[in-house]
Amino acid sequence: MYDHASGWQDKGGGDVRSRHIYFRKARPKNDGKRVLALTEFGGYSFALGEHNRRVFGYKKFNDRQKFTEAFVRLYENEVIPAIEKQGLCGTVYTQLTDVEEEINGIFTRSRQLKPSAEEIKRVNAEVYKAFEKKVGK
Repeated sequence: MYDHASGWQDKGGGDVRSRHIYFRKARPKNDGKRVLALTEFGGYSFALGEHNRRVFGYKKFNDRQKFTEAFVRLYENEVIPAIEKQGLCGTVYTQLTDVEEEINGIFTRSRQLKPSAEEIKRVNAEVYKAFEKKVGK
């Protein structure tokens, strides 16, 4: 399976209809011909005790609880409904870890988890359930 455009200038090729969605609601639509994947979304920034010269992110948070709540809301209000109603088949949150000038990962550069582990586990279980329902398990 290949993704020829990874969110950019989709010309209908490849096996995946790849969408990158940041500045609007993540409500991708399935074209019915290819697998629908949200291959970049979120990108929320939260600096957790590490110095960063430049802060980049699509939404910025100064509080761990608010960051966690927004992260969970993104999944509950946009990603899970897209699985259930629009045929979303896969997701990739923007970055797993922060990098030099971007702090939009769910882990810091030193691999410290930024959102609440309990909330991540809970919302991941909801995502998994939504996918299971779609495939009839």
